[in-house]
Amino acid sequence: MAMKPWRRLLVYLRPYWLLFVLVLFLTLAVTLTTLALPWIIGKDLIDSVILGEKNLKLLNLIVLGIIGIVALKGLFSFAQTYLISLISFRAVTELRNRVYEHLQRLSLSFYRKRQTGEIISRVINDVDQLQNALTNTTVNFLTNCLILIGAFGLIFYIHWQLSLFVLIVIPIIAFAASKFGFWIRKFSSSIQTRIANISSILQETIVGV
Repeated sequence: MAMKPWRRLLVYLRPYWLLFVLVLFLTLAVTLTTLALPWIIGKDLIDSVILGEKNLKLLNLIVLGIIGIVALKGLFSFAQTYLISLISFRAVTELRNRVYEHLQRLSLSFYRKRQTGEIISRVINDVDQLQNALTNTTVNFLTNCLILIGAFGLIFYIHWQLSLFVLIVIPIIAFAASKFGFWIRKFSSSIQTRIANISSILQETIVGV
C-alpha cells in the first residue's frame, strides 16, 4: 500500500529520468568519497604513519588526499542536492497544475461537503510535504543504502568474521525500521489532517471578521 503513491508519482518524474540517472551517479560518487575517508584514515594514516615508519612525506600526501576527498564530496553533494531539488520542483509544479485543473472540474457537491480551508491546506501543505520527501528523503535513502552496502563490503574485506555479525544485525535493524516507518506514516497523516482542520478554522475565522 505504501508504494502506490510513489508509483503514481513516477508519472511526474518520468520526463526527468536522465537527470535522475545523473543524480544516481552523483549519489554513487558521494558514497565512494564518504567510504574513502575512513579507509585512508584507518589503513594509510594509522597503519603506515602512526604505527609504521613515521613517514612525514606520506603523512603530507595523506592529509592532502583527505582535503581533496572532502572537497570532492562537497562538490558531489552540492550537485546531487541541486539536481534532485530541480527535479522535485518541476515535478511538484506540474502536480500543482494538475490538482488545480482537477479542482476546476469537480462538482459543487464536493465543495459543499468540504471546508475551503481544508482544500487549501491539502493543495499547499500536502504538496509541500511531497516536495520535501522528494528532495530530502530520496537523497538520504539512496545515499544511506549505498553507504551501507559499501561499508559492508569494506568490513568483509578487512575482517570477514565481523561481517557475519553485521549480517545478523541488519535484518533486525530493517525490521525495526519498517515498524518505525509505519508509525511515522500514520503519525504524519494525522498531523496533516490536523493542519487541514486548523487551516479551515483559521480561514473561516478571518472571512467572518
